[in-house]
Amino acid sequence: MELLPVVRGLASCVPGWYSWNLRRRTLRTANPAYCYSWWIRHIALLELSGHRPVLQTVAELGPGGSLGVGLASLLSGANTYYALDIVRYSEVELSLRMLDGLIELFRKRTPVVLSYAEPNERPVFPSNLLTSDVLERSLNAERIADIRRALTAADGRSGPITIQYTVPWSDPAVVRKGEVDLIISTSVLEHVDDLAGTYGAFAQWLRPDGLMSHSVDFRSHFNTSAWNSHWEYPEAVWKLVVGRKPFLINRQPCSPHVAQMKANGFEVTRESRKRERGLPASKLARRWRGMDGDDITCIESTLQGRLMLSSGGVGTVPNPRVS
Repeated sequence: MELLPVVRGLASCVPGWYSWNLRRRTLRTANPAYCYSWWIRHIALLELSGHRPVLQTVAELGPGGSLGVGLASLLSGANTYYALDIVRYSEVELSLRMLDGLIELFRKRTPVVLSYAEPNERPVFPSNLLTSDVLERSLNAERIADIRRALTAADGRSGPITIQYTVPWSDPAVVRKGEVDLIISTSVLEHVDDLAGTYGAFAQWLRPDGLMSHSVDFRSHFNTSAWNSHWEYPEAVWKLVVGRKPFLINRQPCSPHVAQMKANGFEVTRESRKRERGLPASKLARRWRGMDGDDITCIESTLQGRLMLSSGGVGTVPNPRVS
């Protein structure tokens, strides 16, 4: 068991240190190419699963350093974008600067590799979904001007465009029931403490047959020698690792995510797992030794689902604090 995560947890008690370090790391992903590539991956993989996602109202959990992925959804034809986070990272000026880069990537129909796990994979662009007609409408000058104005408007509205950035979010009622066509997140759900409440909120927000796509990263997030060394820490030591951080990771493996999808009325349409060996079960803390081989070797996963129940999920209030 390594001590560096404990030291970082203690350092989070120093006023200002953790918020500065977190913002610095979060802004690393606030660039057009990163945001564009993840948006294309989400919708292209949905299409490969046999879906043709409706791109009218899109919600993103944990947009991070910018609203770039949401802007990509608007440039793909969506009219309404909900961004929900627990700490305010995104800055209007940064998002405005990113918009031009995103527009250029869409105009070039820039292809994207859909999986880092396949080094020889051919980059693709979802041209069956983002047709020339769709892009002609979504990239016209008047619509782009509305997106810019919505980013700076007090109510987040301009013409047909609505951008609603809610921080912190803790109540599913921030999004109207049955309003959303597509929910996405990228390396976010591993940070959510209340998985039941969050998946329940997803089920409330989506319309019947609505879709969601999540990339979940099960790594330790600490730059430790083994990717799964977070499962090595007993509960008492883990509390020191968490310290006073507003969030860290929930340490849940892949199976609980799949279970929550099914419990909240989702058909699991994609469950792809990237695998890597790490610490053996014998080295893990007692709480985690019972994991099966599928979970203990799953380093990241793409989870996609379709809402089967029109009644929505359990709708408990999510608690982003990681225990």
